[in-house]
Amino acid sequence: MVVSFIEPRSCMPRIRNSLKTDWYVRSESHRAMNTKTPDFSGLQVSKTEKVARAGYGAKAILYGLLGGFAASSAFGGGGGTMGFKDVLQWIGSQSYGEVLLGILVVGLACYALYRLACAAFDLEQAGSDGKGIAKRIGFAGSGIVYAGLAFFAGQVIADSGSSSGGSKDALVATLMQSPVGKVALALVALGLFGAAISQLKKAWTGGYRQKFSMGELPNGTERFVRLSAKSGLTARAVVFTIIGGLLAWALFTVDPSKAGGTQEAFQWMSGSKPYLYGLVGLGFVAYAIYAGVIAYCGRFRSAEVAA
Repeated sequence: MVVSFIEPRSCMPRIRNSLKTDWYVRSESHRAMNTKTPDFSGLQVSKTEKVARAGYGAKAILYGLLGGFAASSAFGGGGGTMGFKDVLQWIGSQSYGEVLLGILVVGLACYALYRLACAAFDLEQAGSDGKGIAKRIGFAGSGIVYAGLAFFAGQVIADSGSSSGGSKDALVATLMQSPVGKVALALVALGLFGAAISQLKKAWTGGYRQKFSMGELPNGTERFVRLSAKSGLTARAVVFTIIGGLLAWALFTVDPSKAGGTQEAFQWMSGSKPYLYGLVGLGFVAYAIYAGVIAYCGRFRSAEVAA
């Protein structure tokens, strides 16, 4: 009688793959359960949602272009460092640029309105405690920044857009002249550092999934979207940290010209850390993909529901 045995070793790869898959599923489930996700139950398509989708779409275009220019410059493609306003001016100089700028004016204004609504109506369910209030102040600040970009894009269409570096320096200089102004600038710097930490936390603890469900994505894109979100949010954290550092250094040296925004952060990286400049540029492109996903299948609470 011949007795055949299954070689135990042949089962091991399947057992290991099964255990690995089971661990991954449980790990992702545990991470999702521990991620604070806004309650979207009973939510229907609303005006707020339409405004938010338009806003995230415009944000995706802006980040994608700026990141592409930065990566190209860092990896030998030529061109100097640019900021968001430079990108808007570049768009205006292209064929049909005014049409695209008009679309971006609407989209950026929509994003500004959405962020201001998040601050006023707590659409992100940040809460009313100290941490929640800080987040809502950040939403308001973001809304003001994007309202300024929308206004600048309108100026470019009217052929009157120009760099605002001088006005920025003048504002910082004015605030530095009083103790209250210095405290305000210090708080802004701390807020930027806090925003950087928040971006990193959102990237590496699964918080980026708050806006949408992975199950709503097209088949086979989950890993790509996950990588884009983590890379993009990390790149933003780097830029926020540098901008906060520049402002802190301006306060320390009492030199308003040391302060700066995204363009100045890129200039600092391109001069001293060119490899970081290129990686952050690619990260901005990745963030554009993430913002585009939110525009495509994101879930948003309306002001009516929040109220």
